[in-house]
Amino acid sequence: MINPYSTPPMTIPGSPNPTPNPTPNPSSTPSPASLTTVCTVTGEIIFLSWSVWIPIPYRGAQDCNALYKALEKGINLSNWQCVEKDQDTQLWFNTPNGGNVHNYGKDIDPILESHFKGLTSTCGPYYSSG
Repeated sequence: MINPYSTPPMTIPGSPNPTPNPTPNPSSTPSPASLTTVCTVTGEIIFLSWSVWIPIPYRGAQDCNALYKALEKGINLSNWQCVEKDQDTQLWFNTPNGGNVHNYGKDIDPILESHFKGLTSTCGPYYSSG
């Protein structure tokens, strides 16, 4: 898994080249600290658009369907997309943006964390106030 936020080591002219980091073993399990979602929300007038990147390998359509069913039990979803992105799992979906304050993230986080063992979901502190 490639970290999109990592930067290459800096080389100062005239200094020896830094020792390259060893290549990680692809069969190794990522550390728990690296299993954190990247969750962004865009508020529209009548809906919220969610983008959730999950640093866990994509498991296919059946797993996406099971996740959708788990989320849909407590959340009204539309425009559901669950795809493989750089070998990981990417979700896009919409939820209602009602007139009363509701924290959808607090509903989404435990479902994602239950579905993907070892994941820390960070969709939590998003509040919509229509």
